[in-house]
Amino acid sequence: MNLLPVIFLRLLPFMTIKTSCNATLVHVAKVMRIAVMTGVLFLISCCTPGTKRAENETVKQISTACHHAKMFGLEKNTDCAVLAFTDQSGEEILVALSHDGRVPSGTAEYEYVIKTPVERVVCLSGTYIAFISAIGKMQSIVGVDKKSRIYSSELRNMIDNGDVAECGNEQNLDIEKIIELAPDVVFAWWIDPASEEKMESLKKAGIPVIAVLDYLEQTPLGKAEWIRFFGAFYGCDSIAAGIFSKVETEYMHLVEKASSLVRKPYVLINLSWQDAWYLPGDSTFSVNFLRDAGAVPAWKTDNPNEIVPYDAEYVFSKWAGADFWINPGSAVSLNEMKQVSRFSAEFEAFKNGKVFNNNLKVNTDGANDYWETGTVYPDRVLRDLISIFHPELLPNHQCEFYRKLE
Repeated sequence: MNLLPVIFLRLLPFMTIKTSCNATLVHVAKVMRIAVMTGVLFLISCCTPGTKRAENETVKQISTACHHAKMFGLEKNTDCAVLAFTDQSGEEILVALSHDGRVPSGTAEYEYVIKTPVERVVCLSGTYIAFISAIGKMQSIVGVDKKSRIYSSELRNMIDNGDVAECGNEQNLDIEKIIELAPDVVFAWWIDPASEEKMESLKKAGIPVIAVLDYLEQTPLGKAEWIRFFGAFYGCDSIAAGIFSKVETEYMHLVEKASSLVRKPYVLINLSWQDAWYLPGDSTFSVNFLRDAGAVPAWKTDNPNEIVPYDAEYVFSKWAGADFWINPGSAVSLNEMKQVSRFSAEFEAFKNGKVFNNNLKVNTDGANDYWETGTVYPDRVLRDLISIFHPELLPNHQCEFYRKLE
């Protein structure tokens, strides 16, 4: 089995980390800009200057500051919301979400003014589908990239029934089909210039394209908080906030439970490919997940914010004694790991049967629910990890996403 695509997808958050760092700086400025815009939000009702409010009517300001997400900001009142985020180049983007679709008054420059709630959307990532499903708006999805990338059985049935169209991946996007679908918005992520040109074509056709950079978040809760981003497009702010609040509460409860332990096992992640073993830095998403689960990364890198490629033999010489080994590509057995890397069988975790992979829920096309449901509900992933590293804490837990490799 070719594990390279899976390994590559898992490395995306780290391969783009320089963009993330730059974008975070822009994020600080953009959040400040939203704060300045608060005064504007008190005055506007997302209406044209000719529309007046009653003298005793006020616009209620709602506090919506993000608790963990760093890649977007949200400010709203009862009539209008303003999303601030960065695109992949690090440029600041402001999007106004209004109930009547009119341009808010004031001096802010908006990339788009979108009428809410949106009713027709195209999603070019399975992760977005999971967020939208969680807030109960699955029926709004009219287009996706490819069925083979999607785990959700409900969405796959919608495709089979002709209710949802396949629009192709980023490099082979069917622009004409998306235009024909007439979506209110396209939720997308893209990497190379060729796919970016296609997104620009959609913008020229009058279709808003929103870059969702949730994959640049460096904590599980930061990524999960993007449910509030999607909730704003549907006018489901309180629903989205409620879901995230429950996730956050449960997640932090589990973190507290794991942090009380004195002994924390050393854990190795990923798998070498063609003798290159990529390991993330100390401040990255995967490492933060390990720490929250009461574990310690077995390796050390020089740069805390970037992924570092190592020679597989070097990894073996330095960190072969790790207590556990998780996320080895798409492997479903120890024998498969040996076929990929000649060093696999020499690691202590391999010898002791302590290798686990997050591919318990994978369909026949290879789509993995870890990247869908697991993104929205990281508390459930954390429960799996704690039960693996510290089974005494959760003795009756049955893993939802992880399997032990035999």
